[in-house]
Parts: sequence; C-alpha cells; structure tokens
Amino acid sequence: EVWVGSHFVADAISAVSPVPVVKVTMPVSMPEIEEFDRGDLGLPEGFVFLFVFDYHSVFERKNPLALVEAFEQAFPEGSGASLVLKSINSEHHTEEHGRLIEASKDHRDIHVIDHYVTAAEKNAMFAGCDCYVSLHRSEGFGNTLAEAMYLGKPVIATGYSGNMEFMTPQNSYPVTYTLRPVGDDAGPYPASGEWAEPDVGHAARLMRHVFEDQREAGERGRRAAEDIRRNHSAEVAGRAMAARIRRVQARRGAEPDEGGPHVHSPAGLDTNPLTHRIATTPQPATSGSTLGRVLAPFRRVLLKLMWPFALQQRMVNEELLATTKEADQNLRAVVNQLESRYAKERADLLNAVNHHRELARTQGARLDRLETRLAESGGDTPGPLEKTAAQAGSVGKEPEGSRPKAAETGGFSRQTISRFIAPFTAQQQKINDQLFAAVSTLGEKLGGLVPRVEAADRLVAETHALPYVSGSPFEIFEEPVAGRVQGYGRRNGDPERMGTYDAFEDIFRGPEHFIRDRQRRYLDLLEDREPVVDIGCGRGEFLDLLRERGLEYAGIDPDPDMVGRCRAKGHEIVEVADANSYLEKCADDSIGAIFCAQVIEHMPYEELLRFYGLGLRKLRPGGLFILETVNPHSVPALKTFWVDPTHQHPVFPEVALALCEINGFESAYVFHPNGTGEVEVDRYETGEYALVATTAAHE
Repeated sequence: EVWVGSHFVADAISAVSPVPVVKVTMPVSMPEIEEFDRGDLGLPEGFVFLFVFDYHSVFERKNPLALVEAFEQAFPEGSGASLVLKSINSEHHTEEHGRLIEASKDHRDIHVIDHYVTAAEKNAMFAGCDCYVSLHRSEGFGNTLAEAMYLGKPVIATGYSGNMEFMTPQNSYPVTYTLRPVGDDAGPYPASGEWAEPDVGHAARLMRHVFEDQREAGERGRRAAEDIRRNHSAEVAGRAMAARIRRVQARRGAEPDEGGPHVHSPAGLDTNPLTHRIATTPQPATSGSTLGRVLAPFRRVLLKLMWPFALQQRMVNEELLATTKEADQNLRAVVNQLESRYAKERADLLNAVNHHRELARTQGARLDRLETRLAESGGDTPGPLEKTAAQAGSVGKEPEGSRPKAAETGGFSRQTISRFIAPFTAQQQKINDQLFAAVSTLGEKLGGLVPRVEAADRLVAETHALPYVSGSPFEIFEEPVAGRVQGYGRRNGDPERMGTYDAFEDIFRGPEHFIRDRQRRYLDLLEDREPVVDIGCGRGEFLDLLRERGLEYAGIDPDPDMVGRCRAKGHEIVEVADANSYLEKCADDSIGAIFCAQVIEHMPYEELLRFYGLGLRKLRPGGLFILETVNPHSVPALKTFWVDPTHQHPVFPEVALALCEINGFESAYVFHPNGTGEVEVDRYETGEYALVATTAAHE
C-alpha cells in the first residue's frame, strides 16, 4: 500500500494506483528556536509578512507574483508593513527570478532574499515574522504553512489542496479561489490539469485585516498552534502509523478498522462502512453563562414542544439508516463480484502468458543450439542438414538422433537455413497472436468494468457526504479517555452570533466562493430580466454575482444577521423580510425575475402555495421564477436533507412542476445545474435541482 500525508494527494494517487492508498497523519514539529539579530536574517523592522519557497518547486505553482500583487493592493509604501520573499535556487531559474524582481522593484517594502541559510536561521525567520502567507496554486501538504501555524503565526493561504488538511476558517485565513487549467508553462504538470487561481483581492483584504487587527490575528494564531500540536504531533502520527502496521500484519489485505488512517482503495473507492459515516443531527450546545441559566426553563419548555418532531426525526433517521445499510450491502456485493471476476480473468491470463513464455523459451533454446551448429559448420554447400530441416518442417522440432556432427555436416545454403528456421518462426508468431488476443480480450473486459466502478465510487462518495461541505465540518482528534473522536476542542466563532442560523449556515452551507461557483450558471438566464429579487439571499453569494454582472437587484432574508452580512459587503437594497410578506407589498408585474435557492424546503405547504401565486402576480410578462432545492430522488441528497433541522419537507421536482401548472405559469422545466445535462441520469444522481418557470408574455 501507499502512505500519503493528505486526502488531496490520496485522491490523486488512488485514481491510478493498483494498491490501496492510505492517508496517515503528517507529523509537524519545530526545534527550539535559536536567537538571531533580525537584521542578520534580512527581516526589516515593523510588521513582516513572510513567504518561503524553492524555485525548483515550480514558480507557477508557488505563485509569488500574486503575493506581490496582493501586497501592493493592501499596502502603499511606508504603511508599516513589509513583505519578505525568501527563496533558493534562483540561479537555475533566472527567467522566473527576473520576473519576480521586475514585479517587486517599485515597492520598497517588498524584500527578496535568495540564498541558502541554515535550518536554524530559517526557523528563526519563521519565528520572527508576524504573518505567513502563501498564494500557491496547489500544495501536497504545505509544510511551511504547518510549521508557521505550529509557532502560533496567523497564516493566510489559498484555501485549496493539501493545506486544507489542517487549515480551517477558525485557525487561519483561507483565500477564496477559482479552478483553472494548469496551462502550458508549468511543467512537469499536465497542461490539461486543474489547480487554483487565488483571489488576489481577497488576499489583500485579509492581509490588511491581519495588520490592522493584530489582537484577533494573534488569537487565531494561538488556535492554530493548539490545533497543529494536538492533531499533528509526532505521538499522534506515530500511534496512527503503528496501528496501521499492526492491522496490516494481522489482517494481510482485509478491510481496515475504523479509527486508523483513512484508506483510499484503488480508483478512489472508500471502503469504510457507511454506517460509521452517517451524519448525526446537530445538537445545540448548552451554555454555562448567566443568560444561559436564565433561559434554561424556556429551553426546557421548547424542547418538550419539539419532542414529537424529534421523535419523528428519529424515526426518519432510523429508516434512512436501514435503507442506507441495505444499499451499502448491495453495493459491496456488486464490487466483490466484479473484483472476483477480475481476479479470475487476471489469473487465467497470467497462466496463458506463462505457458506461452515457456514455449517461447523452449523454441529459443532450440534456435540457440541451431545457431551454434551453423557457426561451427561454415560454408555454402548443402549437406546432410537438408534432411534434418525437412523433418523439422513436419514436426516442428529436431528429431532425436538426427543432430549431425560438425565434421559430418559440411556446408549449407541460406535457403537451407530459411527452410529450417521457418517452422520455429511460424510457431512463435502463432504464440504472439494468441497472447495479443488474450490481452485484448482482457482489456475489453476491464474497460467494461470501469463505468460500474466509477458509478459505485460516486454513490459511496455521495452517500458519505454532507451537503455543500467538502469533508467533515468538525475535526478528528485524540481524546485521552475515548480515543479518536470527532468534535471540536475549542469553541470558535463570534460570540454575538451564537445561537443564530447565520452561525449554523457557516458550518454546513460551505464557503461563500464555493456557493458562488455553483450559482454562477444561473446568470445567463437572467439577461434582460431586471430587476432580480433574491428571496432568501443569505450571506449574499448570488447578490455578489448579480453585482458583478451589472444587473439591477434586491435581496431579502428573514434573518437580520444575514442581512447585516450582505450590507457589510456593500449590498444596499437588502431588507429583513419573509418571502410572502415582501412580495405582497410589491406592485404587480414589477419584477423581472425571482431567484430562490435552498428556501422552499423551509416553507410549510400553505406558505409554499401562496409563494407560487404571489410570484406569478408580481413577475412581469415573460418573467422568470427560479427555484433551487434539494433533489429527493437522490438517496444521498435525501439523507443530507435532514442535516438542517429547520427543513420542513422535501419538494419533489414533479410536485414543483405541478404547482407551476396549477398556478398558471406559461411554461416550466426542471434541470440539474451540477449534473451531466441528461435529466434521465441526473434525476437520481445529483443532489439538487432547479425549477425555471416563465410567465406568459403579452400578446
């Protein structure tokens, strides 16, 4: 098996590995820091941002030019902040180094240091900086980032690839990004691959924030040090590796137990039991504060009122778990059947290859003996070997007792040699043809297995997943009594937002840039349909896109904290309101498009009916009514639907279409924005769907 330090690398290698790929904990540690004079290290006075890289690690991947651009955006000269770029091996990459010098030469607070230093000096530079920053396009793990966090430094870095193994929005500052092709100038990486393009503007804002609010940045750095030292200590990594070795020795190829390193089987298929990965309903945290004690009686009353719903939820979860277990068993049976069939066909092929290899070895030995005899004979005159050749042509081998002695053979012609060798050549060609046919047949059979394995891989991954969340929103760590547990060791987040849906959505909704990327595909539908009203605008991801496209828009949300976040981003026409109350006060035929993402599943049925009717009345002729919601036809999506305790009920796409027709929309269709474009396939595989309905145009 192969061991790697991050899920990012495991996913890449397991896609092509013929053996299991195991993600093990990467140990992170730093020796005691020696004292050096800042000037001797090349660190200027004041607040220092540091980035360390090696030109041999590919200039385009490390992306220091983006860091220069972000720093120049954030800090005019003389602002009190400096950027130090520490590199090595520029002499082997003079063109790239020249680009870096040219980009940074006009800002006197950017310092480029390119020479080797001792490990102690490098560590002292890390300890002496105020913030470590990296706008890389991809990292396997991100050792320098982890080491800076180990020392308690606030870290700003691209929120993509291996560094997200240990970076979270609570212990560091992930920079938003978009995926783009690698391109032709970043060898050895394939041009058709993808990596991250960090948002330079977002990075500049984060750098400015860390500089201006050093108290908060210091607190985040202290949290980073705690997380790294707790989750990536040599002891934790060593125990995990030792446990893995013991399991390998004891079981020799059986499935790994839960709790050890994460195993990626060939083709990326995760073989952990599904039942250990089913998400549980979030439980509200209790508070020991005075306010918490005052509210305790009200909380108990509320919990009593909620008990019937909690009981129903438990029944739903139990039924879902049973269904998931059955699906998991069926899936495993299919995979085991495919693996058994593959093993048998592979064994048959190996037997055939070994058989033909032995035939070829035997024929080769005969040819070697023949060549030796020919070399010893010499001459061009035909001799007794003519008779031997005729015999070989009929039986394919040299008859016993027919081998003439060299002294008796005399000379022979080239025609004689050809006639003698022809049977061996023909038989070797026959062996080659049979071997090629066997390999081709096996290739065709294995090719037929690929779609099935990919489908099984996708089903398992989707069934494991939480909605909109890559990985788990909570970490895995060692607890002295319970062992490896999932949870959090220290509460994060703004105390003023505790108990709000805003805080809940930050955990389970996914990062804003991720949501923007998923919603960007709706923009082309909205051309010439202004104004657009975003119902349930939340944190404002779609409002960001509307502003970016230059469309007239407004947003509403019933949560004041959500509206506050939108206004803080510069969205002015945003107000606190529920969907139906807002639409009631709008003039008829006044709205170009209504956009409503992940909202209708929160509405009671009566409110949903009213929402459809109001939408039809308030939209202009030819206006669009766009609703995105969870797709209950997908079993994994139906499981994740119940993660949000505010959800009322799933709305099937057929129901959404029927409500459009009942309420009088001129036309309507459903599509799956993150699918293949084939609704017959996407209906059962994608986690969400979108309804697009159109009002009648004027005659």
